[in-house]
Amino acid sequence: MYSYLTQNPIRLFGIDRLIHYYGERISNLLYIVPDEVKSRGGLVMWITKPVKPWLIESIAPLADVHFKIFRKHGCIFMYGIKPRTPLYGTKTVEEDPIPRLIPIV
Repeated sequence: MYSYLTQNPIRLFGIDRLIHYYGERISNLLYIVPDEVKSRGGLVMWITKPVKPWLIESIAPLADVHFKIFRKHGCIFMYGIKPRTPLYGTKTVEEDPIPRLIPIV
């Protein structure tokens, strides 16, 4: 399972998909991944949905950066949980493909 970490420097995982494949024991496997990435280099991103909230809470300490993205009234917002950041809204401009972050005060 860990040989794929050496092939590409960036890996993106959907935790809900991993839960489907490996079941409840996925939390044990996820604790090994940060050590492998630190020794071999690269970046791993875990995307989670609130399907299994207990799992998100158990793997959150493994992350160096943890942020939340949500939609409210048709707008997309995000904020950092680790490290703590203020709330940001997103604004898209037609001529620029990258959305801009707007601090919400």
